[in-house]
Amino acid sequence: MNQANCQITIAPPDFFKYVHSGKIQAIKTSIAKFIPDGVELANGQQLHADIVIFGTGFRQELPFLEEEYRRQIIDEDGNFSLYRYLIHPNIPQMGFVGYNTSFYSQLTSEVAAWWLLEYVKGNLLLPSPSVMYQEMAADMDWMKTQYHNVVARGTCIFSFTLRYTEQLMEDMGANNQLRVWKEISQIMMPVDSSLYNKLRQELKSQRLKNINDSPNQLTESL
Repeated sequence: MNQANCQITIAPPDFFKYVHSGKIQAIKTSIAKFIPDGVELANGQQLHADIVIFGTGFRQELPFLEEEYRRQIIDEDGNFSLYRYLIHPNIPQMGFVGYNTSFYSQLTSEVAAWWLLEYVKGNLLLPSPSVMYQEMAADMDWMKTQYHNVVARGTCIFSFTLRYTEQLMEDMGANNQLRVWKEISQIMMPVDSSLYNKLRQELKSQRLKNINDSPNQLTESL
């Protein structure tokens, strides 16, 4: 079965119909310069324009990082390589929220933010860097296969958004009752975000339980 990928685009109603009929004229080129009553295109054609909309697109890049770190995170094809699509094993104390693309970006970003908070606090039991690299490579190979060799950018989680969210929750020790991805009804119906409302309280309860179970550790930390 073909997977939905991050190349999905949404067109306005009847867009292709109007392009086919000529009501919308599509010209594949670029704007060379502005002229008093419009624009001049790279092919020399001049167009009168009342409004010019800059639809420049979006690229995930890291210009704020030194080249040494950019090379570790982004490969020659532009793919991001991050563990859980959030951190890099060789660059501690750095994480990326919202750099992954999903069907439910608000949900995955919020849960990821909680995951990063637990990571910074040292509350996550993560595998060794070598195991992290293996999982990152396996994820990238899987995506390239499923997306038919389209550049995956390393942050596209469209086809496994729910599983990814539950994976983060499992890392954080959240209650099993919060897991929904195994229920076919949850997969076929719109996501019920209320199922995740108690995640914050669940994490706090888990931390308090750990503290109560380890009084010596609490004394030492104080």
